[in-house]
Amino acid sequence: RQKLFGTLGIGAVFAINGTLTDFIGYRAQFVIVSITCLIFFVVAYFGLNGSSTQFLIHSKIKESTLENPKPAPTVSWLDNMMLLLKNLDFLLLLLIVFLIGVSGSVFNVYFSVFMGKVLAGYKWKNRVMGYMYATRLAVEVPIYIWGDVLLGMFGSYGVLLMGMAASAIRPFGYSMFVADIYSSLWGFPFELCKGFSHACNGLGGCVLASDMAPPGAQGTAQALLTSAHHHAASAFSGIICSLFLSWRNVSNVADAQQIIIYRELFFWTGIVGFIGTVLNAARLIFSPKKM
Repeated sequence: RQKLFGTLGIGAVFAINGTLTDFIGYRAQFVIVSITCLIFFVVAYFGLNGSSTQFLIHSKIKESTLENPKPAPTVSWLDNMMLLLKNLDFLLLLLIVFLIGVSGSVFNVYFSVFMGKVLAGYKWKNRVMGYMYATRLAVEVPIYIWGDVLLGMFGSYGVLLMGMAASAIRPFGYSMFVADIYSSLWGFPFELCKGFSHACNGLGGCVLASDMAPPGAQGTAQALLTSAHHHAASAFSGIICSLFLSWRNVSNVADAQQIIIYRELFFWTGIVGFIGTVLNAARLIFSPKKM
């Protein structure tokens, strides 16, 4: 549910930001932030009752103390981490989400640069890019609402496999089909792939991390998953992409040539996603009973 409402909020901001930027410039972002923060403070002040929350917390602590007068021995986060890293299935999961994260990180940095050059000269280019971002909601929201149905039908690794495949289709699509303002509309179905990938990867990955973790280590498993998917992937993709773009001398060529170079970058990003898809499929084939 957190992901669901977060997705709705992000989609609304992208659509509004893209539209307002075309009218009042990039100052629109600060206007949106100011308004949303004000709404948050008002809702938090009038809508959240701190005293009842404290009462519930203290009541639960009191009940647990009565039920378990002798607390169970605790295991350190380092012990939990070592247990998880000795699990080959969990290491495979970290590798898969790392590859997914590499694909996502490349687009997080270079999508707006690429589409800005593709749509250069078009009056409403910021609006179009904002709507492309918001298009992801069309698939993310239903997946978050009926995620339990998907998990029941395909299993956690099956859902993750579908998300991984979408992670590969998106960069391949941009590298092959988006080259100028006339072909830019292909960005809408490819952003649907992004939404499908993000929702499935989040859904399948979080469930798998919790299921693989030993008792009391779910938090550590989620932290490792996030580190592989976001932090390690961002650092790796940043280094590799900067080396590639420097090698191709992207900053010193015309926009038309830059578009070609970015399409090459997206092609190699698709290769990374394809490798992850193959690894995920192999895991399903050779360990079908552990979906």
